[in-house]
Parts: sequence; C-alpha cells; structure tokens
Amino acid sequence: HYTEKNQKINIFPNPAQEFLNINCSETNSNIAISILNLQGIEVFNETSLQQRISVNTRKWSSGLYIIKITGSDFIEIKKVIIDK
Repeated sequence: HYTEKNQKINIFPNPAQEFLNINCSETNSNIAISILNLQGIEVFNETSLQQRISVNTRKWSSGLYIIKITGSDFIEIKKVIIDK
C-alpha cells in the first residue's frame, strides 16, 4: 500500500539549468527515480540509497519534465522545468 508523503521529497532548483538536486528525507531503503520529458521518453533513471542525488541536466532541452520517485512505502510525482 502506497501513500503520498510530500514532506519526504524536496527538488531544487526549479526551474533548473545545469543541475537538479533531489533530496529524500527518509531513505531507509532504495528509492527509484525516473525522469521523463513530455514526449514520455525517459531521460534519467537511477536507484539509490543516498538521501541526496544530483542530476546533470546540461544536455536536456528546455521544457517541462515529470519526476517519479518510488520508495518502499510511497510514490511521488513532481514536475520540474528546465530553463536554459
């Protein structure tokens, strides 16, 4: 059973230019991060035990991206803008 716990995830800066930081305040297990562009193409995918992940967005086009973060007891969907 998954619940939405918005206080767990912090994504910054938004809008981003060269890097995007994803902080997860409670990481007792793996979290899976998937980032898609609006065409549905996955541009980033990583599974990590780290509380903070930095994503290099330099090669991404400007626009809106969807971030899906899945933990052992939550799924969270966020939006981020890449603005070059």
